[in-house]
Amino acid sequence: MSLPDQPGRRDSIDLFAGAIFLAGLAISAFLWRCGPAGPLPMHLSVLGVVDGWGDRTSVAILLGGTTALLAICYGLTHGLIRRLEPATPARRGLTAAKRAILCIEVMIAALTMAMAYADFSSPEHWGRRVTTGLLALMFLAVGVLLGKAAPNPFVGIRTYWTMKSRLAWDKSNRLAGRLFFWIGVAGLPTALFVDSALVTAAMISAILLAAVVSVIEGWRVWRTDPERQLP
Repeated sequence: MSLPDQPGRRDSIDLFAGAIFLAGLAISAFLWRCGPAGPLPMHLSVLGVVDGWGDRTSVAILLGGTTALLAICYGLTHGLIRRLEPATPARRGLTAAKRAILCIEVMIAALTMAMAYADFSSPEHWGRRVTTGLLALMFLAVGVLLGKAAPNPFVGIRTYWTMKSRLAWDKSNRLAGRLFFWIGVAGLPTALFVDSALVTAAMISAILLAAVVSVIEGWRVWRTDPERQLP
């Protein structure tokens, strides 16, 4: 029995995940009751500029709803894993997808807290740099796991072509994982020395481009895969 499939290890990871999702809900409740009273940033544009504002109730509802949705996705992915035999590539791939969901939850909760207390009117405010650094860290962490993820309903480059060809899935998601990882690696140190809005804009633009390139790669591989599923 391989290490990742040992029952005790699975239980401890899932208990940790439960604690993370409860912490996300606790942060949501904290922001609702004790968060800053003024207008709070809720959304960043592709240019790295805040283009959506709300009060602490809106921010709390957004974080709480996102946490609940990710928890449901995590639980459904866990259910898919339980149907598979231990120590199989499909099981390991779905485990990577489950961990990616968990990483996204951690980073979204941390980003929400940083944005709530950041002063976006000051280019040098610590909160802006922390927000940019957390965004880079999320891309890096998701990139590490994305290339290992098996086909699933929630995480990865999910297009018609990747869902009809396992080879297209693997190729496109491995490419996306590498691109996401290196975008995060480049963004982390750059956020310390360059205007955070510029770094955020560059990372978001690069991620969108990486997604488009990965989708095209999935289509290209699907076309030449003799084992692809046809309409």
